[in-house]
Amino acid sequence: MIYLSTGHFQKQNFYKTALLYAKNNISNIEFSGGKFTKNINIKLKKLKKKQISFIFHNYFPVPKKSFIINLASSTDKIHKLSVNHFKKVIDISSLYKIKYVSMHAGFKVNFLKNSFKINHINEVNIIDNDKAEKNFLKSIRIISKYAKKKNIRILIENNVLSKKNYLLFKSNPFLFSESKSINKIMKDLPKNVGLILDTGHLKVTCKTLGLNLSEEYKKVFKHIKAYHLSDNNGLADTNNLFTKNAWWFKKFKKKLDYYTIEVYDDDLSKLKKQVSIVEKKINTKKF
Repeated sequence: MIYLSTGHFQKQNFYKTALLYAKNNISNIEFSGGKFTKNINIKLKKLKKKQISFIFHNYFPVPKKSFIINLASSTDKIHKLSVNHFKKVIDISSLYKIKYVSMHAGFKVNFLKNSFKINHINEVNIIDNDKAEKNFLKSIRIISKYAKKKNIRILIENNVLSKKNYLLFKSNPFLFSESKSINKIMKDLPKNVGLILDTGHLKVTCKTLGLNLSEEYKKVFKHIKAYHLSDNNGLADTNNLFTKNAWWFKKFKKKLDYYTIEVYDDDLSKLKKQVSIVEKKINTKKF
């Protein structure tokens, strides 16, 4: 199924965005972030009655008290909050018979303030790479075991390393961003865990690290169970529109259950055209 992300509409609640999409004949939605909303199940049931199909990604449902999810955190509080958040996502996904729950990979830093906007290295505590990997694997194993009982698969999204962050940290502060890290971690994970490949993230990371984009894509291709699709200039994850000639279509899995258009644009007609591009690709025998 091809979903349209609500990621662009972070300043309003998911239900308002869903009604906007429905008004424009968009019926498959990936809920991601937004504003905290009360009575989520009541609203989700209303959307089901409107024949809206949905799936949940990372920071959704949005918790009442915000925090930065980090499944590799060395802080007990953040680790527990992160794991418990996804248990709740799994519970609500099971209620609506959703087969997948997707989440961001962990970070090798503990954030000292509740914000991703880091201007100085002193605003984080660096976690040793091996320790971060160990923490992350532990978290995913707990989550995947919980999900397996409810017949749900876990999908991990590759992180993005921008040049700005690389210069700030003087290293890569993120796990699971390039093929070496992705493949190393994937081989130690349960079978009900796969990769949701964010094409925009991979493009920026490769540009930052001077890696060959096509080669990196090929190296992780076997793990891909879903896609987040958007484009950019390689310098920042800007969630731009893509064309039928986008780089990932040269080698593309077209029999998956889960594709998400994660383009940020106010023009819903343009977003619907993005869906059409993917529909044509997955229904074409040869590219």
